[in-house]
Amino acid sequence: QLRRARTLSRSMRSISGSSPPAQSARSTKGDGTARKMIIHAMHAHLSSLLGEERCAPEVYMHIWLEDSRGRCLGHVAEWPSKEGTLKPTWNSAREVGGASTTDPCVSLRIELRAVHNEKLIGVGKAPAASLLFIGVK
Repeated sequence: QLRRARTLSRSMRSISGSSPPAQSARSTKGDGTARKMIIHAMHAHLSSLLGEERCAPEVYMHIWLEDSRGRCLGHVAEWPSKEGTLKPTWNSAREVGGASTTDPCVSLRIELRAVHNEKLIGVGKAPAASLLFIGVK
């Protein structure tokens, strides 16, 4: 679990992008079983994402499942804004879902955005099927 978290953390990178997708539900290939995932967000390290800019922006986080074309599957979970730190901590869980989490084409997408201008600060992505599921039978 820790290794996967580190891998996902390393995949965070600065890019420019658009707003989070509109919330919608789509079916996916695979076993067709839509499952809900509980994502427990701990913290982010913004210093590696901001480059030369070292002031701590107020940030919030969005997480959702997406298909291989980048289309949102289900709803977008949001964590509230955190201000004045390069290491924001949430330590809270949200539910995402609406897709088959065993489908190899479904990914979990994480975005960190600045509150004042909606600028995308960092993004991470991991195959949903590669994440650790606790309590799933």
